[in-house]
Amino acid sequence: MRTLLWLLLVIPFACTPTPPKAPTPQLGKTIPTWNTVQSMEGRVGFEETLFVLHRGTKTIRSFEASVSGIRKQALFKGHHYVNDRFTQVQLISRQEMPHILKVLSGLSVYTPLEKTPTGVLVKSSAAPHRVTGLLPSLYAFSHTLPRSPKGHPLPLRKGLTWNTKTTLKRNIKGRTVTVFRTTNYRVIKLTHQGELHQATIQGTFTASSKRALKLGPFTVEIIGRGVFEAEFSLDRGVWTHIQAKEILGWAGTYHSAPGTAPLTTGYKQQIHMDLYFTENR
Repeated sequence: MRTLLWLLLVIPFACTPTPPKAPTPQLGKTIPTWNTVQSMEGRVGFEETLFVLHRGTKTIRSFEASVSGIRKQALFKGHHYVNDRFTQVQLISRQEMPHILKVLSGLSVYTPLEKTPTGVLVKSSAAPHRVTGLLPSLYAFSHTLPRSPKGHPLPLRKGLTWNTKTTLKRNIKGRTVTVFRTTNYRVIKLTHQGELHQATIQGTFTASSKRALKLGPFTVEIIGRGVFEAEFSLDRGVWTHIQAKEILGWAGTYHSAPGTAPLTTGYKQQIHMDLYFTENR
């Protein structure tokens, strides 16, 4: 079931080698700056599909939108966080999602910057929505910085790796399911050239329910994958670009009628974002 082609996730990232240059001590760690404001622009998208082996894939609902807004990094009640607020949203495409524009307009995402970000909060003027339910995981995944087990910033070097293990609760076909996720992070590039001091970080994860579940007529396994690449300015202490994608779904079998051969089927929700952030204002 894990080999279903629709679940394979590939995002190519181009890396141009840069001549190494020893950083100054304050540029050797990813330390966010507080009380900063940046402009934000990019794209956010979602797709929900159903797959039946030898019968093809059907898109149930989807959207793609260009967004712009404001990003703030601040300290509140002793906690450091990032807040993204979507101030302008323009739909590029939409299928069977009539309320998505209202959901995204004025949307705010609060991401605590901890060793492993948890408790991401999404606020929208619209009613709870499947997209706002997926954004916390995507933001936590793509905003994890290299930290020691005690939460201290790790000295940077190209090739530095670390990992996290997280237990999540997901709603699958009206049922709450425990999903176990292992995430691997890697510093793939360090740039110290002129005024540019930047770390490029990649992350990948796999997720699973670890056992088969019965969902109506289906016997399934919950599976997921994710990938992101983020650019972090070491001298300014802010993110300048984040590209991230998550897939969560299930794959399994069912019998369409007694005595018939089982059909292999799969369902997935995919959410992605590609956001750019300007210099501090």
